[in-house]
Amino acid sequence: MRKGVIVVLFILSINILLTSCTDQEFTEALCHDTSEDSAFVKIWCKMQNNSPNSQNDEEEKDYGCIDYDGGLDYYRASYTISGRDAYRSDDYCNDATLIIESYCGSDNGKIYYRTTSFTCPNGCELGACRNNT
Repeated sequence: MRKGVIVVLFILSINILLTSCTDQEFTEALCHDTSEDSAFVKIWCKMQNNSPNSQNDEEEKDYGCIDYDGGLDYYRASYTISGRDAYRSDDYCNDATLIIESYCGSDNGKIYYRTTSFTCPNGCELGACRNNT
């Protein structure tokens, strides 16, 4: 059985409460901040082979990724945090209609943040597409 590694971050009084990853690619957790608001977040888990011959040196470790809007959500401004140094990537408007959305993804077994662009039908403002009014 493979065990997962989860990165738990405490950033600006934000606490993430979770149990553990098992044999799944991601898990969900409940996140609380100091204003007593809460939200579910998707936490991507790096599966490790815990056999006696596996190498776990610092360069091979994968520190995971947390997506605070749960994936590709163009209508909600948010951010992802990933890597050993807890790199933060915010969603932002590139121009009046184009949003650059951050999300967690994986490639060749490594989990990290990625970005994609999306043209907002009603325009982009403050890192999110405007809803149809």
